[in-house]
Amino acid sequence: MEERRPLAAQVHFEQFDASKNLPFADNTFDAIFSYDVLCHLPGRPGVLCEMFRILKPGGRMLFSDAAECFPTKKSPRGARLAFTCTARRERWND
Repeated sequence: MEERRPLAAQVHFEQFDASKNLPFADNTFDAIFSYDVLCHLPGRPGVLCEMFRILKPGGRMLFSDAAECFPTKKSPRGARLAFTCTARRERWND
């Protein structure tokens, strides 16, 4: 995919298990984007912690996810909900 665009020299793809510790140093990325991924990973709180660990202070994270609701009287089959969350890592003294 990256070879079809003029920015190919600035793009690098890696494949790894995102439910494990991410293979990047602290404060590596200016931004993190995740589209409907977290609902498929075990240990989501740990995954979110890892995402914030590699996010630079002042960096931004955007993710969307899906959730399934339990059946109710109004919706006996339940419902699928989607949500989007944005976060900004504030600067702090570690």
